[in-house]
Amino acid sequence: MDNVLALDNNYKHWVHDLKSRIRESQIKASVRVNSTMLELYWGIGADIVARQAESAWGNGVLQQLSRDIREEFLGAKGFSVTNLKYMKMFYLFYEKDVDSLRQGFLPLRHQVGDQMIETPISHQAGDQLAFPAILGTVPWRHHVELISRCKTVKEALFYMREIVENGWSRAMLLNFLDTALYERKGRELLSNLVYGFRLRSCRIGLSPESHL
Repeated sequence: MDNVLALDNNYKHWVHDLKSRIRESQIKASVRVNSTMLELYWGIGADIVARQAESAWGNGVLQQLSRDIREEFLGAKGFSVTNLKYMKMFYLFYEKDVDSLRQGFLPLRHQVGDQMIETPISHQAGDQLAFPAILGTVPWRHHVELISRCKTVKEALFYMREIVENGWSRAMLLNFLDTALYERKGRELLSNLVYGFRLRSCRIGLSPESHL
């Protein structure tokens, strides 16, 4: 597998491009560590999907890619085979439901310090989904839990909003995931709607008697 990939020009060009992007992200990291890293992870995940890497180069390609990156960037963390798989999941999870990202489950503009950040949701050349800036407000390990545990993008965005608004740690997120906060909130909302409907119905039914 190693020898085959070493001789494959498409693979070599891809690895060279990834190394350049990693260097660029490291330069920017001192300014915006979290969002820069997340955008890089998103891009790598999108690449793995777009290139159909495992189909093109076999199941061992992520192992080889992990080795190639870590040999180039000694001491760099975040490029294990497991994390590369999560990068692919990260892109696929949100890419499957762009409509939910567009419909405002999170504000399309959010504040970082004194600066308002736009949240673009668009497709790049090659029909890849551009990185939605709002995803850059939540740490990577939080994202790993969200894409692993949430059934829908809407559910993940619900928890993401709670993380941003309430400053949840990863341990707190895990606790609320374990106790199914999203489902409980949904049942509570439904119960309130039903109660409100019944209350209004009773009032309408009693209204004629109020004139007696």
